[in-house]
Order: sequence, then C-alpha cells, then structure tokens
Amino acid sequence: MSIANDFHALVVKLQNEGHHLADEAHKLWDRLRGDETALATEVGADTRKIAVDAGPLVAEVKADAASIGGDVAQEAKAMGAEAVADAKAAAADIQKPAPQA
Repeated sequence: MSIANDFHALVVKLQNEGHHLADEAHKLWDRLRGDETALATEVGADTRKIAVDAGPLVAEVKADAASIGGDVAQEAKAMGAEAVADAKAAAADIQKPAPQA
C-alpha cells in the first residue's frame, strides 16, 4: 500500500467527521498522489535505462567468464598431463633396481 493510499484513508476519515481541515487534506492528497505517480514513472524510466546500459556490460562479462573458463580448463589439462608424466617417471624410478654399493 502506498503512502498516498494511507493518506487517502485519513482524508476520508476527516471528511466523514466533517473536520474543518478535510478540504485541505484532500488537496494535499491530490498533490501527494501526483508526486508519487511522477516518482514511479521516473524510477521506471531510470530502471529501463539502466537495463539498456547494462546490456553490453553483461555481454562483456559473459565473454570474459567464458574466456577465463577456457583458460582454466587448458591449464587444468596441462597440469593433469604434467602430473601423469611425473607419476610415470616416479613409477619408472621405482621399477629400476637399486644400485649395489
């Protein structure tokens, strides 16, 4: 519920009671409702502009993430191959007979 709606409930109450400030309160409610609508319109426009402006940035971040992911995958593959080579070398060293002293 908006502030304008809450204030309108007060205006209705004042009008029902015949309060001397009911007319003034109603004018204020009209103004508040207009200000609230204008603000909502402005925020909506700003939100759309931000979404449009953010589009290229989002695409760039996605491209960078894909590139980084590819780099990480290549590095992991290279490290895996190096680990396999080290394991094979260690296995070959273990299979060699111990030198006689």
